[in-house]
Amino acid sequence: MSGRNRTNTNPRPPVRRSPFRTNVGGGPADLSTATGKIAIASIADIAALSVLGNPTNAAGAVQAIVAANDGEVVRRSGSAVGFGALNLAAAAAVAGKLPWANLADVSATSRILSRRTAGAGVIEESTLSQILDFIGGATWGDILFRGTANWQRLPAGTSGQFLQTRGAGADPVYASALTPGSDQSLYSASHFFSVLMADTNNATVPVGIRSAAVSLVGATWTVTFRDALYQAGTTGAAIGNTVGVDVIGSGWIDWSWPFDITFIVRTGADITNIRLWIGVSSSALGNADTAAQRTVAFRYSTVAGDGGWVGVNYDGTTQSNTATVAAIAASTKYKLRIRSDGTQSWFSVNGGAEVNLNTNFPGGTTRVGTTAHIYTTANAAKVLEFCRVFGFDGA
Repeated sequence: MSGRNRTNTNPRPPVRRSPFRTNVGGGPADLSTATGKIAIASIADIAALSVLGNPTNAAGAVQAIVAANDGEVVRRSGSAVGFGALNLAAAAAVAGKLPWANLADVSATSRILSRRTAGAGVIEESTLSQILDFIGGATWGDILFRGTANWQRLPAGTSGQFLQTRGAGADPVYASALTPGSDQSLYSASHFFSVLMADTNNATVPVGIRSAAVSLVGATWTVTFRDALYQAGTTGAAIGNTVGVDVIGSGWIDWSWPFDITFIVRTGADITNIRLWIGVSSSALGNADTAAQRTVAFRYSTVAGDGGWVGVNYDGTTQSNTATVAAIAASTKYKLRIRSDGTQSWFSVNGGAEVNLNTNFPGGTTRVGTTAHIYTTANAAKVLEFCRVFGFDGA
């Protein structure tokens, strides 16, 4: 039989060439030159809940990166990539800022985000009243005030008391309303006293529950009529001469008591070459810039170079002075206020800001009174006009 008519009894199947194979003779497929694509179904199975990647810090084989817990995200941590919690505190964790509109709504108006529950924990909503309760211990009738370093609570006083401010630099207190002619309570069981220094008969008039021995020191005193009645004292012309008003015979103040005293005085037409001492002591303070005995007082001394009224504490050994509390001028009325809590003093002039002095306070239980003197430091007469002294003590 000729070859043309021969029948092939063992046919060979046609050769199919893979699109991923370039070497017909054998060898692995070169996927880098493949023109087709691998079907997803043809890829080997990987672990559940995982993604493919290289979790290491070097080139390597693709691996399954498995998510172990709900809520985890793929993130770089150190030198590895994996699932885990996102650390928002990391420098590159987020870009930009979360808009307020993306935060959960608060439950109502007038709410403040805070943490009221003891210990660390999630943020909570609070009302203003709940925030104020952070101060602690507040009860019905208490008030809040600004203290030296933070907000403080003032417990409610007793029925009938009023809230008394003690000026800048001091905490407010509750005090009893004044009833003329009876014991008063500014502090604990305190007393009110008032001493008028003149009347139309040129006589001193002590008024109040503690009658005091009022002494006009110096020979030349006259009544003057200005905004009130004054006793005007004129010194002699020699250096060291003095006139003054001492209300110390009964010893109405104890250093350990709180007290609040105001002197009403008027300076003379000539305030050169003088020393003025006005305050609380056991006797006149003398013609010197240092007090003669334990004292809390105002001083104005041209010899010491005072720029105006200066507050003084003297404990019997060491004297402390404030900076100038207020300027001083000739022929001018002054209300000089001295306040103490029994451990330190405050000074103010004509209702101005108080200046505190908390060093060298006299202390102790010695009974003292008030004194006001002017001394001439040159050969010229000087004048001091005195109207009254009044105040409270904490007996």
